[in-house]
Amino acid sequence: HHHQPHRRHQTEESEVPMWNVILLGDEEYDEGYVCQTMLQVLSGGIEKEKAKSCFQEAQQHGSSIAIVVQQEHAEHYVQQFGRCDPIVFTTCEPETPES
Repeated sequence: HHHQPHRRHQTEESEVPMWNVILLGDEEYDEGYVCQTMLQVLSGGIEKEKAKSCFQEAQQHGSSIAIVVQQEHAEHYVQQFGRCDPIVFTTCEPETPES
């Protein structure tokens, strides 16, 4: 009746473009603080080890993908990081499909 068949819902889901939330490196960062903040903001989205390796990659290379989510979540996370004190610098961008 009013609920859609399951299959159609799935195809709609897969067409949603995913966005990368990217941690930007900063020499002022304290690793413990940034990892803790990532775990809080992305609550349950990443493991502690992932936060750590993401942090280290961002420090070495300037940026690192923390998590891949739908656009509205990505933008929300970036806002949350921006409200932290001290700020954790992040940005988000559409995931580029493998060509």
